[in-house]
Amino acid sequence: MRNEPPAGDDLARMMVRMKESVLRETRASTPPRRRHRALVAVVTVIALLGIGTGGAFALGIVPSPFRADPVPTLSPSPTPTPSVPAPTVSPTATPPTPTTAAPVFSAPTPTVPLSCAELGAAIDLTALMSDPVEGSPTLFTPEDAALRQAGVESCWWSSAEFSLLQLDVATDPSAGLADVADGLANGATPLDVGDASMVSCEQLSAGCSASIVSGSYWMNIHYQGANVASETAPALLQGTGRSLIDALGEQPIPLQPWTMPPTTWSPVTECSALETSVPMATILQSPLVVGPAPLNPGSKNGIQRTQPDSYACRWSVPDGETPADGEVSALTVQLAPGARWAYPATSGAGIEPLAVDGAQDAGLECQSAEGVEQCWLNVLTDDSWLQLGSGDGFSPDQGQLLVAAAEAILAAHG
Repeated sequence: MRNEPPAGDDLARMMVRMKESVLRETRASTPPRRRHRALVAVVTVIALLGIGTGGAFALGIVPSPFRADPVPTLSPSPTPTPSVPAPTVSPTATPPTPTTAAPVFSAPTPTVPLSCAELGAAIDLTALMSDPVEGSPTLFTPEDAALRQAGVESCWWSSAEFSLLQLDVATDPSAGLADVADGLANGATPLDVGDASMVSCEQLSAGCSASIVSGSYWMNIHYQGANVASETAPALLQGTGRSLIDALGEQPIPLQPWTMPPTTWSPVTECSALETSVPMATILQSPLVVGPAPLNPGSKNGIQRTQPDSYACRWSVPDGETPADGEVSALTVQLAPGARWAYPATSGAGIEPLAVDGAQDAGLECQSAEGVEQCWLNVLTDDSWLQLGSGDGFSPDQGQLLVAAAEAILAAHG
């Protein structure tokens, strides 16, 4: 009896079992070079069973050339960070130091809105002197500069007959009222002009002085000359005061004050602020010298005493003492804080530049009078004008004494 081939479903099940058995054997235990022979055996069986290769592909016995084996999933490798070479650093050239222009220190203007020429035109100067001539406004000392910085208008007129009218006008009426009250308390005579006024005369100087307050202004007037008499001068000053009050009354609001640049020399203190660690007598090689004391306070009017922010101090040999020949008898020191604008440049004619430790600039200035040469030292310190020796008779060969004194003052100031 001839064996019939298995039915379709039975054949399929048999072929699947044969496939699984063959694949397990060939993949689990057969080396790679023997797997080809196992696959040939499977194909032979297919031929014996009478099925085509298409059915075999459909049953999954032979791998299809159109379906790739699954690709194993791989973890992505980290992307290597590219190695960046260190930048080559070229030596940097030192940038040039920027040049800064020197600050401009402008000269202050008075807070009084009238000039000396306008004030003089308001006064009947011919009633006081013949052929009056207005004096030069040139500044000579730090005290003059400090007065200008305080807003004071300072004027003077003179004549060939040696008459003199000096006028200072400030815009500090409260200080003026105190000055008038103090004068009246010490024997001055009321002048009966303005809000408050007084006048006093001195026989020795053949001159009279008045202090007048009116509105925003305070005036100090000094009048002297050969023809000045204490009996007639007060009436002349009274008329002068009224003329000035009328002129200033037309400009009742003062001008804006000048602002001092920052400096360690302000605010101003007493002359003790100029004390040196080494006694000035030792520095000047003059053992009798003592000080410092305020410079001639009795010779200044109220405006000159109270308005400027400045130092005016003096070391001197006491009355009754006599220094040895060649020794210094006195040293005057004036300083105007913030007065760089008025400082005389050492490049000027007749000024010898000198080195002074701690100073911005310094120069020895000398003048000759009647065959005698007298010198003083100008020093620029923290944008302030320091002057030593003016009017005290230092000879050119004593300039180093002034330098030593200046260096001691600057060192003590720090």
